Amino acid sequence: MTRREKKRLENRFPPSLFAAYLGTLLLMSGIHIGLVTLVNECQWNTLIQIMIPVVYWTLVAVGLTVFTRNKIIKTYDQPMKELAKAADKFAHGDFSVYIPPLHTTNRHDYLDLMFLDFNKMVAELGSIETMRTDFIANVSHEIKTLIAAIQNYAQLLGKPNLTKEEQENYTAAILSSTYRLSA
Repeated sequence: MTRREKKRLENRFPPSLFAAYLGTLLLMSGIHIGLVTLVNECQWNTLIQIMIPVVYWTLVAVGLTVFTRNKIIKTYDQPMKELAKAADKFAHGDFSVYIPPLHTTNRHDYLDLMFLDFNKMVAELGSIETMRTDFIANVSHEIKTLIAAIQNYAQLLGKPNLTKEEQENYTAAILSSTYRLSA
């Protein structure tokens, strides 16, 4: 990864936004000068001459604030809400959660990397959960098999007219199954 790419990953503030602000402020400054010149040429009341630039810069400030707020919501707030929603689903056992990156592979920033790491974590923990479920199912099956064998041999021992050899065989089978259960 080049130094420029690393710098871009560290800095979420896009250069295009900086250029837009700079251009807007320079343009607004020029308009301000034009307004002041126009008001002086018209020789309006001093109060009006003061109020026009104040109102003008108030509108510029409100416009830039609204623009910045919308940019922040789009750039930070919405992705973080999406991550929070995915994390909540994941916390409730949904291992199929996936958050797509915001940008293409060559333009990933740190939010994209965080989303990719989250997706990797979900996939790995999902596979661990699958292994755990399979393990429990296998152990449960083994235990049930041994208990069924013990139960069957115990029922056979309960039959009348068993020879001594049959009783010993059934008892040995029960003991063998109990040893396997306790091992």
